[in-house]
Amino acid sequence: MKHILTALFIGLFAVTIATSVQQEIMIDRMQTQVTELRQQVDEMQGNVNFMQVEYGVLWRMYMETKIKEERGK
Repeated sequence: MKHILTALFIGLFAVTIATSVQQEIMIDRMQTQVTELRQQVDEMQGNVNFMQVEYGVLWRMYMETKIKEERGK
């Protein structure tokens, strides 16, 4: 009986360790995914900032052209 309980305890301990290792692997994968997503967000934010600057430049050029046209009339 003692050997059966010892074997069951060892088996339960092994399952607990295996589950813990699997959870650590899953956590590592999720952390990697989060890091990749943060990099993508940073890249998109950079693209948005660039487009905002480009829009500002184009708007200024448009307004300068409109002002010149109005003065030319």
